[in-house]
Amino acid sequence: MAKSKIDYADWSWGIVDGCTHSGHPGCDNCWAKAMADRFWKDRKFSDVQIHPERLDEVIKLKPQVVFVAPMGDLFHKDVPDDIIEKAFITMGLKARQHKYILFTKRPERMREFMNGSHEFVQDHIWLGVSVSTQKDVNEFLPILCDTSAGKRIVSAEPLLEYIDMSYFLNGCPEYDGYGEYGYPGWVQTCAPINGIFTGCESGTNRRKANIDWFRSLRNQCEKTKVKYYLKQMEVDGNIVHKPLLDGRQWLEFPERNA
Repeated sequence: MAKSKIDYADWSWGIVDGCTHSGHPGCDNCWAKAMADRFWKDRKFSDVQIHPERLDEVIKLKPQVVFVAPMGDLFHKDVPDDIIEKAFITMGLKARQHKYILFTKRPERMREFMNGSHEFVQDHIWLGVSVSTQKDVNEFLPILCDTSAGKRIVSAEPLLEYIDMSYFLNGCPEYDGYGEYGYPGWVQTCAPINGIFTGCESGTNRRKANIDWFRSLRNQCEKTKVKYYLKQMEVDGNIVHKPLLDGRQWLEFPERNA
């Protein structure tokens, strides 16, 4: 366990580290790969490793917001099924005092696991996907909304273009035929999104993000009462953490179910 360097989490739980490019542009300048290239010496970031000895690290901690596998992806193909199950046994049964945040770029595997493991559908386990483009949204959010979860969240980081999530934030309203958004068949299985976490890319090769992209996402969330957390944004050429947007910080968390 280590103190998290992610603004909206307290601790990082490194039960899996290492990953491979998902084929989505958000992976192109992966901060985790950059960290691995700097500190892992001869080990490549594509060498996915499992750390079962860390599974019990969270049990005795006082309540925290715990980021699951920040240097990897729990649902990567190289992570065995039994490790995923053991992680959820810890989160769901052994260490229920925490809030857990988990993002994946492999939502199909997460859906398959969760829809067959309803005992792990618990309010303190927040399951999400990472998106950077409208193509990511179109591909990942229908799967997330069809996934059994206590809370469904989206990381729009790094945000690389204007994206419209309003179809999903509005509860997937029905349209005639394919409708405006072209998501036939999802209206029967579309569960709510509870929170959006977003930020610009950082690092020397960062791609620019327009402030209006963040403003639009904020407006989409406000309209649908979805929580909005703006982690970082470029202001006057500098990356600012928890920046002001239209005169205030946006640091909203999904609330617990009633």
